[in-house]
Amino acid sequence: MNTNETTTDWPYTRIKTIALAAATLLALAWLLTHDGCMHPLGNTIALIIYAGCGAALATPWAVRKLGPYLTEDDEQEEE
Repeated sequence: MNTNETTTDWPYTRIKTIALAAATLLALAWLLTHDGCMHPLGNTIALIIYAGCGAALATPWAVRKLGPYLTEDDEQEEE
C-alpha cells in the first residue's frame, strides 16, 4: 500500500494531511499554553500556522460540499 498516492476525493496525500493536522494541533497547543502567553512573537507565528493549516485542511471539504451551490444552472442564465 503506497501512502503517498492522492485519492480522487482529496488533493493531499495522507502524509501531507497528517502533517497539516499535526501542525494545526501543535499550533493550537502552543496558543493554549502558558509559554505561548509569555511570547507574543511565538503566539503570532503559531496563530498564522494555525489559520493557514486549518484553512488548507478545510478548503477541499468546503468546496466539495458547497460546489453544487456555487455553480449556476444553464436555465437560470437564459432567463
